[in-house]
Amino acid sequence: NVRTTEISLGYYNLSENSFHEFSTSSSWCWQQGCRMQWYANATPFSVLFNSFTKGEYVSYIVDCYSKKTLTKFSYPMYAVSPKGKWGLSLDFSRLQRLRPGYGYSNLEDSTKNQKCPDKSGIWKINLLNGESDLLFSINDIDSICKERLTKDAHQYFNHILFHPDGYSFLFFHIYQSENGRYIRLYKSDIEFNNITLLVDYDLNVSHFNWFSKNELMVTLGAGPKGRGY
Repeated sequence: NVRTTEISLGYYNLSENSFHEFSTSSSWCWQQGCRMQWYANATPFSVLFNSFTKGEYVSYIVDCYSKKTLTKFSYPMYAVSPKGKWGLSLDFSRLQRLRPGYGYSNLEDSTKNQKCPDKSGIWKINLLNGESDLLFSINDIDSICKERLTKDAHQYFNHILFHPDGYSFLFFHIYQSENGRYIRLYKSDIEFNNITLLVDYDLNVSHFNWFSKNELMVTLGAGPKGRGY
């Protein structure tokens, strides 16, 4: 199941009806590609994306036009703060095992025998100097849950999204068991000093986005009027 197929990264010139490749990636998934996103802090047309090289997941900042690699990070990024200072990463191999199509299969999940690992979680990366640390583990979040859903579940994180202020973010904490998935939506600050449970598992939370600085638009399977936003 190891994916080694490279995908082309590039842009279309619509006036010439031509595709211009600026790089490739061998760490990608069907749902979210290689997490390519604009990173205008470097140059006006630079992007950040994930890849795999020398046996490890990495991410690059590349200028689309010059094709020059500007920066390399030893972490694959899931989310980047709006002003480009912070990046957040998670365990893409664990994600792929527990939610195929969302993670990467270049490396085997080293935590496959652990239901609630304490060394797998969300990492914070300072994109300005490259410093990084494990912000919190899956076990850290499980330990603050008032209700343990099932002892047999394997837990993981997914769908990290920064707040427009760049200092806080949302994420899914997911229990995967034979009976299905149980999802909680949390909000945390970038220092893990303030964490809030926004939506518990019984509302069947799904896709979400910021509607304003103080409002979220969230898909609920058991909302006030049934399933909807």
